[in-house]
Amino acid sequence: MFNSKKLWIDLSFVMGIFLFVFFQAKCATIIHGTTQEISVNSQPSEADVVIKGVKMAKTSALIKLARKDSNIVLRLEKEGYEPVEIAIKRSTDAWIAGNIIFGGIIGLVIDFVNGAAYKLSPEVVQVELKKHDISLNEGSGDAVVIAIDLESNKNIDKKTLIPL
Repeated sequence: MFNSKKLWIDLSFVMGIFLFVFFQAKCATIIHGTTQEISVNSQPSEADVVIKGVKMAKTSALIKLARKDSNIVLRLEKEGYEPVEIAIKRSTDAWIAGNIIFGGIIGLVIDFVNGAAYKLSPEVVQVELKKHDISLNEGSGDAVVIAIDLESNKNIDKKTLIPL
């Protein structure tokens, strides 16, 4: 014989466990995950985006960064231009309030361990690269002059010198 009351109790129990696990399991992780995409643009384009010495992309690019990483510095490099460094800041995200509201201490801990509790900013990086200034101005102290007096020392073999 079919017992609908027992079935209802069993389904309620299963649903209750599902909801408990759902709300315990990392609210921020569920909402936005452990990585974040940052848009990186430069003028002129096609600059290398370097993170920790590794070329990640060329601008314009959408790069994916781990939220748990701190001290992220984007370095934009392009031949003939001065490099630019942009610090990416990490702060606590409001989504962790979901763990607090629903009593999910386990989810709260997990979100902080895997980085989902954080957000990275800025989300959009726009950089204007400046051309290298290689002009040597008199009296600026930037110039180095090397002079060789070949007449003073007749023992120097002029054939071994490399012309500039």
